[in-house]
Amino acid sequence: MFLLDEKSGLTRADGETGAHAAGPIAVSRALCRFKPFFAPPGLSDGDVRRAARVFADSDPDLAGPETVLVHTAYGAAAWRIEREKTPDLTPAQMRMAVPEALLREAADGWVVARCIDGYDAQFWRDGALRAASWRRAPFTEAAWASFVLSVDDDAATAPAAPPEPIELPFSRTKSWRKGLIARPWTWRSAETALHTLALAGLVVAVFFAAAAARQSSTAQRAESALAAMTQQDAQDSAFRARRGVEQAARAFALAAPPSRAPAALADALETLDRFAPPPESWRITEETFTAQLTIQGSEIELQELLSALNASPALCGAAPDLSPHDGLLTIRAFVQGTDEADACAAAARATRL
Repeated sequence: MFLLDEKSGLTRADGETGAHAAGPIAVSRALCRFKPFFAPPGLSDGDVRRAARVFADSDPDLAGPETVLVHTAYGAAAWRIEREKTPDLTPAQMRMAVPEALLREAADGWVVARCIDGYDAQFWRDGALRAASWRRAPFTEAAWASFVLSVDDDAATAPAAPPEPIELPFSRTKSWRKGLIARPWTWRSAETALHTLALAGLVVAVFFAAAAARQSSTAQRAESALAAMTQQDAQDSAFRARRGVEQAARAFALAAPPSRAPAALADALETLDRFAPPPESWRITEETFTAQLTIQGSEIELQELLSALNASPALCGAAPDLSPHDGLLTIRAFVQGTDEADACAAAARATRL
């Protein structure tokens, strides 16, 4: 794990300076803002999530891509990493940045938590943070009284004096990810996703082009289209490159029988993006998906990753190579519809019986 504080910048949790963060980055409470969203009673989970997103986007203190929304028992907890205070983080590092309170264990009731920088007065109920106020120095009685008065909860009886500061340990479960409220898709994000899928389809198309070319003249036209696309991409703009991808994908779709590999690849890469750092390498065939992940300097919840891969519609039988080499962990999964995948599914049903 990496820490980001006000003075030292990005450091490893063990105290060593680290310029290249591969794991989650715990951002100091001094660099974050917190606001709770209390949902009206009677709303469904979906309505609460949509209402929380509207709440965050309409609040000038929270609006922006740096805001993290987490679904809670009372509604949602909104955290915003103040980008203007973290100018040295690259876009890739910002995607790994998480407010430190989300990475620490939950408390109960009224506490003063010792943070990476300073102290945070907090009120917890049912495992959810309902109010928080940060100070650089330990809380005085006046500062504590001011925080208690700001908490709108008639049932909460606070101690008269500030409690002794405690340090909540960092959690190993990453349970906050389960309640993460993702930002809704826009036309731009949809376009990016379509381009990504098109490029993934191109990789698969190239893999099977040789076999398809031996079976029909249509496959030969697909190979020609791929060559033309490569030439256009080398000579002209990104628009021509995208148009070449689309032409190649359409030609290959006519040349070869329907392939399960693109769907399996999309499921696998989306799951890896949620639970692990970007893979060092990956490979897809009609039968299996294989990826190599860096395990040194990163935190991978292996069981959660394998469960998510097995739960995806196009994959099953995900398993790790238990003898990693050079700090790389190999994950393999079967593509649904193959003999191996059918055997995995039969074994899973037998286990449940």
